Amino acid sequence: MLIAGRTYRDLRAAFGRGAYDQIVREGPAVAATLEADATQQELVPATALLVGAALAEQELYTDAIAWLEYGLARLPGTASVAEVAGGHWHHRLLADLYLLTGRWDSASVYLDWLARPEQPLDSRLAATRGQAMLAAARGRFDDAHLLVNAAADLARRAHSSALAAMVEADRALVVAAQGRLLEAVGFTEEVAPRLAAPGRGPEQRWANAVAAALLTTMARLLAAGGDLMTAMRYLVEAGVPVVATGRSYWSAQLDLARGVVWREEGEAERAEPAAIRAVQELDRLGARPAAAVARLEEARLAEARGHVLSARRLYERAWRECAALGLSRETSGIRARLATLGQETDESSESGAVE
Repeated sequence: MLIAGRTYRDLRAAFGRGAYDQIVREGPAVAATLEADATQQELVPATALLVGAALAEQELYTDAIAWLEYGLARLPGTASVAEVAGGHWHHRLLADLYLLTGRWDSASVYLDWLARPEQPLDSRLAATRGQAMLAAARGRFDDAHLLVNAAADLARRAHSSALAAMVEADRALVVAAQGRLLEAVGFTEEVAPRLAAPGRGPEQRWANAVAAALLTTMARLLAAGGDLMTAMRYLVEAGVPVVATGRSYWSAQLDLARGVVWREEGEAERAEPAAIRAVQELDRLGARPAAAVARLEEARLAEARGHVLSARRLYERAWRECAALGLSRETSGIRARLATLGQETDESSESGAVE
């Protein structure tokens, strides 16, 4: 039986304390030290997974993916399996990062594997939820609803009210993405208080992120759909879970929602800085799907302010990004706007107008 040396044990303890800076700073050197010691080599995968998880906590997603992939590839048959409880949580984290960064082909394959019957229940539930969101993003709503129902059944089997609430939030998002906003509001009103209920620990952290996703997304879609009163209320309510996550990603999503709500209120000048902040932060994080949606909002703002040529350039870039991801709803909307703006650009050119 392998006995972990002090170098590895200190790193593991640092993760337990939440000292992610220390892990990111010292972890690669610890991995190299363990690799050079034949008696400790089997702990290299666990070390790599500690580094990957710490990088994810710091929202350094590209580096986190690389370390997680490396650790999971080397994990089977080593003493690290016991150290990381089989690596199931790390597999789920990697799948989440694939989704967040737009590596959706990799995510699809990985989620299919995690959803297999032989996987632990919590992995199957997380994978099924991920599959549902991916199907909805690509406009496959019948599949998305079937997957949400499957996830709800898994949540019942897990006997977790927090997980059940998260699945119902997923249901609200799928219905909203279909344009059934009144139904989505009904689901949101019922589930939002439940997401605040778990208390402390990992479940509350997950619930905060789900609440942030639900409320910021609903605020955007409702504002665009004409229900500004409810959109503004959700925008205010979103602030609490967004702050609780401590994540720049969710702060950027809140900025994006502000940009949409304020634009629909007719305050384009106020909305523009928020939308630009969202685009810049999401680009920095490498969160491609969210950045594409934010760039689409930046294009809408440019159009609202009469900057036709700038709007067209932004729409074209947003179209390329959304099309690459398979965001069918967004791409069809962009095509319609580009057709209109093409006519306006031609008319401006004929009249000699300059933006």
